[in-house]
Parts: sequence; structure tokens; C-alpha cells
Amino acid sequence: MINFQKFGSGKQTLIFLHGWGGSWQSWAPIIERLKNEFTIYAIDLPGFGLSPLPKPYSLDDYISELSNFIKQNNIVKPVLIGH
Repeated sequence: MINFQKFGSGKQTLIFLHGWGGSWQSWAPIIERLKNEFTIYAIDLPGFGLSPLPKPYSLDDYISELSNFIKQNNIVKPVLIGH
């Protein structure tokens, strides 16, 4: 299960993806500036922050997790912002 925080309630949805070794919190200053205009999901990818790593992950596994997260949260046409 992916740990995440949700902020705001704007029409456009942003998903923030942290860099290697980071967590969603690396985006906190930017989220603070944008949360009044957008719906924001800030996630911890598996194995980082508070998201467990159930097995060694490949790039395809991370893509699958992100795709499942988007579907499970009924997110339509998000803008992905990555580091």
C-alpha cells in the first residue's frame, strides 16, 4: 500500500513523485504554494518514506503501482510532477 497525503480540492489533479531516496515531504514547500488551486496527491513510492517495499521492485513494478494508485483513487488525467 502506498502512503500518500492529499491536499486541496481544485479541478486539476497533480501527483508529485519524489526523487530516489526521498519521500513526499520533499515537495512540501511547493505543495504549500499550490494546494489552494489544485487537488494534490503526494506519494511515497514503495520502499521510500512510509511505503513498504514488499519485494525488490523493477521500473515496471513502480509504473504498475502508480497506475493502480491512480485507478484506486479515481483520478482522471493527472499531471505527474517528478524529481
